[in-house]
Amino acid sequence: MKMMILIGLPGSGKSTYASDFKDYEVVNQDLLGNRQKCIKKTKELLSEGKNVIIDRTNINRKQRAIWTNIAKEHGVVDICFVELRIEPELAFKRIKQRKNHPSIKDGTSDEKIKEIIGRFVSEYEEPHANEDYTSYTVFYDYNFSF
Repeated sequence: MKMMILIGLPGSGKSTYASDFKDYEVVNQDLLGNRQKCIKKTKELLSEGKNVIIDRTNINRKQRAIWTNIAKEHGVVDICFVELRIEPELAFKRIKQRKNHPSIKDGTSDEKIKEIIGRFVSEYEEPHANEDYTSYTVFYDYNFSF
């Protein structure tokens, strides 16, 4: 079994990237609503022997450790970190352009969006070699069409 843990700001393209992998089940916090539901769903999928993509910001080591620990508990042998790294200004622009997003709603004020992005930027920790991953890939300015 495999687990891919996506890392990136809101608007960085994580969900779009995840949609390209047909042999993985996507666990998306925006759709499920909270981390506890994501944990439950991940454990269910891994118990069924399915590959899983964790589609949430996973912005720091503490958050990523939740998923790597679950992966190890379920015998996952391939844990991939994939970071979609974009500038905060591009994240802001993309969030403003997208429609019908489940967590940052249409009409959210510019100030609130900037606050959300700023919080993620301040909490960001680059993956470290002592985290339990087998590969780490960074895509800079991941580009996709709306």
